Amino acid sequence: MMKKMLSLLLCAALLLTCAAALADTASVDIRDRFQIKGTLPDGYKLSVLSQDDLVLEGEISSDDPAAPIMRLYVSFNETYAAKDTLKDMSDQELQVICQSFTEEYSVTFDRLDTASGVPLLSARETGDSADFLDFYTIFRGHEIELWLSKVDGADDPTLTEAQISRCIELIKTLEIIPLR
Repeated sequence: MMKKMLSLLLCAALLLTCAAALADTASVDIRDRFQIKGTLPDGYKLSVLSQDDLVLEGEISSDDPAAPIMRLYVSFNETYAAKDTLKDMSDQELQVICQSFTEEYSVTFDRLDTASGVPLLSARETGDSADFLDFYTIFRGHEIELWLSKVDGADDPTLTEAQISRCIELIKTLEIIPLR
């Protein structure tokens, strides 16, 4: 009986290891200061569109042209130079960030932490055709934003709950790793 249990336990561990190896993890270095890393949904890939000393713009896109796209923006903001994460921000500073979203859109906000402890602010459009979900954080003075929306020219710009869930799965795996 003990041998069977041990054998089943070993099989389960091997299956979990194989599944983890098949997951596509992507990462991008931000000016040798830190790395952003996460597990991409099936069929998605990360491409760096542009990067200079001040800004990185990336795209997380699917092989399926009808699938939504995720845009990654990272930029240093002198205003937040003394802030390591969102946890270091006052309620008033967080209000200013929230107001930047509500100037154009009707949104709801939520605060959450990733599995690795990265604090995030999420903004979800709540209008008639909710067409974006935005995750925002600060890391060592850098604003990091992951924006989910349908591709330009999509027949229906409204995101489905399944598409939003897929993005949230990626967000939960997000890690920000200091490089120096």
